[in-house]
Amino acid sequence: MTAGDDDQTAAGGDPDLGSPIEELRDVAHQLPDRFAERVARRIERRMLGGDLIELFWSGPIAMLVEFLRWPLDLLDGHRRKREDRS
Repeated sequence: MTAGDDDQTAAGGDPDLGSPIEELRDVAHQLPDRFAERVARRIERRMLGGDLIELFWSGPIAMLVEFLRWPLDLLDGHRRKREDRS
């Protein structure tokens, strides 16, 4: 690509695409009306699956940390009461 190609593209003209693409320039494929909706649904399904997997991995670990923190907080509270009495 040269500077002239960039200027032609910025001006809205068709850049010189070369011989292989030039043959396909006039070929157009009509997309179905609901194509964008189908693609969006597929992406959302995959994201939902990823979020659920992340929840199934991180959820039990977070619960375990909370269950271990609870008795440690109770012990820490008893220590503070003893220190306050002294």
